[in-house]
Amino acid sequence: MPAQGYPAAQAQRQESPAVFQNWIAVDSTVLDEMRGGFDIAPGLKVSFGIERMVNLNGVLQTATRIEVPDAGKLLQAQQSSAMAPLSGASNPASSPATLPGSSASSGNVVSSDAGGAITLPLATNLGNGAAALIQNGLGNTFAQSALSPETAATIIQNSANNQTIQSLTVINAATNSLELLKGANLQSTLLDALTQSTGAR
Repeated sequence: MPAQGYPAAQAQRQESPAVFQNWIAVDSTVLDEMRGGFDIAPGLKVSFGIERMVNLNGVLQTATRIEVPDAGKLLQAQQSSAMAPLSGASNPASSPATLPGSSASSGNVVSSDAGGAITLPLATNLGNGAAALIQNGLGNTFAQSALSPETAATIIQNSANNQTIQSLTVINAATNSLELLKGANLQSTLLDALTQSTGAR
């Protein structure tokens, strides 16, 4: 309830100029030592991260992460390195991902190395560093020529029955101005930008 609803509060507000008339202002150097967590830095700082993951039957197939600690200081080199998929493989679309100790096949392979550790299957990198192809089951075909070079997408093909496929996109965003964040409607803006850049899924 607003303070003006209380008569006592209204009376105190009317008397406040007289109450503070004899008060002495604290020196700025003293205030600097007492207060903390307040910084009037020039400019706006916006940081965000986007992570896209695909799980097949509970097993991680591919993950792509883009992290921008400060959008105002984003360098071209940082942008290029951030777009590299975590899977790290760079295989032509015509050949499936091949893992150490395993042979190539039409689907993703889970193998064990000499130490017995399980190696996660790799998605096939389509050559541009941002698009990945996941094929599960037999008889899957994909024409790479149908994909534009600048597309950052994850293509999932499945010909097997009773499979659980999860595609997750997590967006984390932060700014030093909450009001500006609300005014810019950052969540909807990022969602629209991602939807337009990836195209149909």
